[in-house]
Amino acid sequence: LKHAHRKAVRRPRPHPPSPHTRLPSPVMANAFAVTAFESKLRAALQRVRLVLDTERAPQLASEVHHRYQDKYVLAECLTNSAVASQVNCLASLGLRAEHLEQLASWAGAGTAVSLCFELQTSCTHDRTETREVESPESRTVEKSAGGRVVAALTSKVTTKVEEHFWKTEGKYHLFATRGVGAVDSDRISLLQRTSGAEMKTSSAEVAPHAGRRTTQQVNISWLVKQLETPGFSPGFKVDRAHTECHTPRRNADVQLAAEHFGELGAWVNRVLSDLSVLFDLQADPALKGQVARDVKACQEAVLIPVLPLLGEASCEPGESQAEPTPSSTEVSAPGVVASLASSRDSAGSRVLAMRDANRLLAEELRALGEQRACLAQSSALPAGDAPGGAGQAAFSMTLEHCRLVGQQWSESLDYIERLLRRQLVAAIGKEVTPADFAQYMGFHNRKVFRAPFAPMPFCFGARRSQHHDPEGTVSLEEQEPESCIFGSVAGAATPVATLVSKCAADAAPDMRFALGASTFVTFRGDRHLHAWLSHRFGSADTTGSGVSLVARARQFSSMIVLVGRIASASCFEPRCAAIVQNRDELSVPLDLATIPTAREFQDAIESLSPEQQDFAKAFRAMQLESTLFGVLVIHIKPQMEAVLNLPPDSLTKEIKLT
Repeated sequence: LKHAHRKAVRRPRPHPPSPHTRLPSPVMANAFAVTAFESKLRAALQRVRLVLDTERAPQLASEVHHRYQDKYVLAECLTNSAVASQVNCLASLGLRAEHLEQLASWAGAGTAVSLCFELQTSCTHDRTETREVESPESRTVEKSAGGRVVAALTSKVTTKVEEHFWKTEGKYHLFATRGVGAVDSDRISLLQRTSGAEMKTSSAEVAPHAGRRTTQQVNISWLVKQLETPGFSPGFKVDRAHTECHTPRRNADVQLAAEHFGELGAWVNRVLSDLSVLFDLQADPALKGQVARDVKACQEAVLIPVLPLLGEASCEPGESQAEPTPSSTEVSAPGVVASLASSRDSAGSRVLAMRDANRLLAEELRALGEQRACLAQSSALPAGDAPGGAGQAAFSMTLEHCRLVGQQWSESLDYIERLLRRQLVAAIGKEVTPADFAQYMGFHNRKVFRAPFAPMPFCFGARRSQHHDPEGTVSLEEQEPESCIFGSVAGAATPVATLVSKCAADAAPDMRFALGASTFVTFRGDRHLHAWLSHRFGSADTTGSGVSLVARARQFSSMIVLVGRIASASCFEPRCAAIVQNRDELSVPLDLATIPTAREFQDAIESLSPEQQDFAKAFRAMQLESTLFGVLVIHIKPQMEAVLNLPPDSLTKEIKLT
């Protein structure tokens, strides 16, 4: 044990990070994300230019001068393209136009519409066969007489082998349901396949495959509600007048779309995990890796039509846009069930025309059909609907493509948000931090408030009167963080700016605090009431982080600093005290907390019982009345002069400059 302990102690410790090691700042991380996504878009842009007409010149959104409203139109176009792409993918799996009409009627009636996948596998013993297997080695015995071999006897070992054959069967069913799908009329079958295979083992005790039955379900009501009948054109719009609409990415409508694409992507992952069981039933397990590579290669060859590209303006902002025709929107393309229709909001914008977006949707379906044909001709896949065959591989590829459409939609909307952030940073010249915003608020306050009412730095000289020099200073300082440098010393501490209301000593009532059970100290003096507005960004609660109460004493000076809370108009409850003298510096870190606002408090207690509400209200009343932070400064020299019966200012030592 000692040896092991010594070895553990002697283990080399990791070197601490260098204080000069820079971590990626938010600006650097944002620029890297934008650059990485743009490189991905440039690869897809080469194929897009082959699909569109030669006069079309789509470009990345960051390379085209556009308006702020174009970002909203682009977000709507991307969402509609993603909706149409997923609907067309489901159509390639068996969803027909009459099915969509039925689903739309269910969703219009307020009923939830879901997409379900059921998988059932079984493994039963079929037969037992016995065969003889000869050993490759043979034994020869020779007999000789008179020095000659007169006979030779050759023998081999034959082993009886008992083989057990199992019949495996796999069924999967893709269907749409209304509600929970309790009756057959609430179900619409889209795709159903049954496959079987034979497996061989040497033991009859354990089956080579354990039968299972799983069901995966996802709500697609949002997807169906976006389709406008007739025509099945997606009609997603962002309510830009809503109070919660901040940017093309941060609004309630896009958030609902993000929830749908996220849930559908998670459902696809679960379905593909279940389908992997059928690949395990393949006769040749060595081909499983080749199957995965073939499916991935085919998947990468399919175009994802959700691309944040901009081009030339469709028409002037004041002009009206002509109604789309079947030839212009190319709704007659084979396999296309959902296509995009022109909108008035796209007039004058630089978003790709709807006919170009529909060409990309048609190219997507064409590539899907081509890759399914390639999988059918793959030598690594069994033909037909055999377990792990070409039919199952095509089904997996289509579902995976449907998931990637939602993933690229999310990346495209994040790209618009990052592009907006990058443009704002470029306009300002730097990324605004809480310290920069506090500096701006100081500039703003100087323009809004009059000089007597403007916020002032919380730094006051502790003096007996206007005729005496300060004994020291008391300040409330906030440490400026340096988030870009790991392990470095934080920025300089500066006093916080507060709104101040001063009350003279002769106009304020006396206050007191307790030294013990029977001893009270009464004090009077000037009083200052401070209000501090702390700024924070996003959801990170950094209120009060790095705030300290700092007391500094001058040479030959002394004072007592008491920190506590003000319980009432005449009662001060000190929690701690310290004597600061002779150039001492006392720094007390403050652990500040934020209580809920009145609205947040009412929302939180709404579902509580009456007794719990009364307790919460009483506790909040205590918080509001007895959590006011207070600092009391008591000068020591006047008290010593009174105790020693000395004339005033006898203990004061001042140097007069001549």
